[in-house]
Amino acid sequence: MKRIELIIVVISLLYITIGNAQTNKKTAVKEQILGVLGKNYTIEKYKSHTRNKQYLTLQVFVDSIHEKELYIAYINGDSFWIKKKESVTFLVNHRQTYEVGASAFVTGILKIPNIIPRKRDSLVIKAYLKSPPKVTPRPKYGKIAVLGEEYTMDTYKSQDKKTYLTFQVFEFGRQIEDFFVSINEEDTDHVEGKNAATYMIRAKRNYDVELSNYFMETIRIPYIFPQEGDSLVIKGYLKVPIKIY
Repeated sequence: MKRIELIIVVISLLYITIGNAQTNKKTAVKEQILGVLGKNYTIEKYKSHTRNKQYLTLQVFVDSIHEKELYIAYINGDSFWIKKKESVTFLVNHRQTYEVGASAFVTGILKIPNIIPRKRDSLVIKAYLKSPPKVTPRPKYGKIAVLGEEYTMDTYKSQDKKTYLTFQVFEFGRQIEDFFVSINEEDTDHVEGKNAATYMIRAKRNYDVELSNYFMETIRIPYIFPQEGDSLVIKGYLKVPIKIY
């Protein structure tokens, strides 16, 4: 009986080992990006209220937007999947060296080495990740859209006092979930499986936006000038199919 139980335990451990190996294979990210203070991460130092204990808190931002849904935190070689949390906190030892990392399904893992907390330190590290290169649709430039015909724009006030641009795209009056957004002729964002795309931007700046998809001609919406705390919802209407010669 004991021999059978031992065999069952060994088989169970073997399945767990294989499963972990497969999971690590799926979640492995090849490229590692070295953290540069002030460029892709910041660190804030506070004093903990707990006697003789030190803490390290990690927050992750993707394209300057606070990631709260799902991301991976790393500390000294260990990785943790974090779901629906604004941050993750680790209890650490003072005068011990730590390497912290973060990723969120974007290119590479941001690695922040040589973090050495002092006694009663409570360190808050904010890691800033960037999305991978975007796909650029053709044609790149389109006709200037007419307000009320090719696009509408509704203005709201955001609850967090930050400034946002939200885009919804329609093809022949039907809302679509596969489209392209380009802001100020920079990298084009391919939006898939979503009926809207929202971007946090800086207020009191001029924005030139292009909306398109694979089948319709691009429309261009220039001179978008949001004020502080604005949340602009722009609906773009694609009406002219791309001509194929």
